[in-house]
This record gives sequence, structure tokens and C-alpha cells, in this order.
Amino acid sequence: MASLFVLLELEIGSLRRQRILRDRLNPLDAYTDVEFISRYRIRREMFLELHDKIETFMSRSTSRFHSLSVTTQLAVTLQFLATGSFQTVVASAHGISQPSVSNCVRGVTDALCSIAKEYIQFPTAARPMSMLHGFMEKFGFLKVLGCIDGTHPNCCT
Repeated sequence: MASLFVLLELEIGSLRRQRILRDRLNPLDAYTDVEFISRYRIRREMFLELHDKIETFMSRSTSRFHSLSVTTQLAVTLQFLATGSFQTVVASAHGISQPSVSNCVRGVTDALCSIAKEYIQFPTAARPMSMLHGFMEKFGFLKVLGCIDGTHPNCCT
């Protein structure tokens, strides 16, 4: 009877799927400067700066032996945001699952929101008038307070 249980254990063990450990590529080493910017819409220097800034927010204790590095999580999120691809496409490009992409995007965007005040500055009460005059004098645009990525949104009706 004991030998039957041993055989059953061996058979169940052989049916379990073996774990596949993938060698994930480091995006900083894998692409040329042009490819890197094309993929992530950001220069390497800015990528490294963002990495250093969000690393403290991203470090979490996990019981997983092979958790995703902060570099991979940032690369996955930036590619998803920069290209507008589906999460499954980004997952395939990085050799991870779609739920992992979703978790990366959530974690990195939360970390980016934590440091947003360093990069996003809203005008003070006195500044809008000087900005209006500055855009009028320099570019000849009326009622413009600022521009985003070269796009001039209509903010006054």
C-alpha cells in the first residue's frame, strides 16, 4: 500500500509543469539610442533619472524568488504608455505575462505620481498674465497660457 502512494506521488510530481526561468534583457543594454527613444519615448539619461527617483517607491518585499526588477517595471510601463500598445503586446516584448504588465503599470504610475511635483508645476496667480503676454509677444498667439508637447489646447472660450 505504501508503494502505491509513492508511485502516485511520483506520477503527480511528473505531471506538474516545470518552472521556466526566462533571461530578461536589460533595455538599457539591448537597444541603440535611436531604438531606445523609439520604444520608450525617453532618453537613457532621463530613464536612469526616473529609475533612481522611483526606486525607493517601487522596492517592495516579496516572497517571489524572481520578481521583476525596477528597471524592467519602468521599461514595461514606459513602453505601454509611449506606444499605446495592448498589454499583451508589451508582455510579449518583455517576456512576461499580461497581469504582470498591469501590475507594473499600476506600481510605476503610483510611484510617478509621488514625484510628479518635481516635474509638473502649475502657474501661480500672477504668472498667467505674464505667460499670456509672453506668448503674444514671442509667437503672436492670443489667449495662450502654455503648450503641451507642441500642442496648443484651447483653454478659453
